[in-house]
Amino acid sequence: FQVALHELGHGVVCKHYGGHVPRLGIMFYLGSFIFYCDTTAAWNFQEKWHRVLVSVGGPIVSFAIFGMGLWAAGHYAGTGSIWEHVFLAFCLFSFFGLVMNFNPFIKMDAYYMLLDYTGIPNLRERSFRFLERKMLGWLGFGSEEDAQATPEERRVFWWYGMLGALVTLVFVTLPLFILHAR
Repeated sequence: FQVALHELGHGVVCKHYGGHVPRLGIMFYLGSFIFYCDTTAAWNFQEKWHRVLVSVGGPIVSFAIFGMGLWAAGHYAGTGSIWEHVFLAFCLFSFFGLVMNFNPFIKMDAYYMLLDYTGIPNLRERSFRFLERKMLGWLGFGSEEDAQATPEERRVFWWYGMLGALVTLVFVTLPLFILHAR
């Protein structure tokens, strides 16, 4: 229910700025069912901030629901009621969802906010491809120049690519290190 309202938040903001929302529903993705809202019309908005706000619309709804969950958890705290544990678990899952949504290195809301803000489509793939060409160029296995990227895009590719590689390394190696230590 929370995820459906989250997606509806994206759609409402898109409609607010004059976009068409042709589909809102459920689909099968990566082995599970997910809710989705087709807000591709936002790419036609003249104002960059309108596009960013469409991406922010869902997390705003999630924050509101998280706040209601915190209120309910506080209300039932210390009562020994089953609702105390239910709302605490709900808040933990909601918080985890918000953290994941605001990680710009996975294709969730923060990634699309960054795409909307920079105006660079396929940022993750293009950043890693840019860094790969640079590294291979330095090693003498090809050109290190990316003729199709503007100086501003190159700067964004460097920052996003290096931080993305670091975050990916941490999220892959840290769990493996912890698993090996046990």
